[in-house]
Amino acid sequence: EKTGGLSAAEFWNLGLGEPFAVSALHGVGTAEMMESMFTGIAEKGSAIQGFGTKVKSLQVAKGDLKSKVPLVGEDEDDVFLR
Repeated sequence: EKTGGLSAAEFWNLGLGEPFAVSALHGVGTAEMMESMFTGIAEKGSAIQGFGTKVKSLQVAKGDLKSKVPLVGEDEDDVFLR
């Protein structure tokens, strides 16, 4: 853990924000990292909005495949084989 703090300090030079020192072996620092990550996502609302959009587009695509209407570039044979 002594060298972990020194190694984490080197990441400051990248200019990507505050680094989180995390130990996969002992789990040290994981709670702080996860809390910060989820707080950032909730503030921006990006993950929630993006997820809903993807689900809706997948539902539309699924409905198009189940329909018997030809999609762009398909002929009657393609629709029959679907």
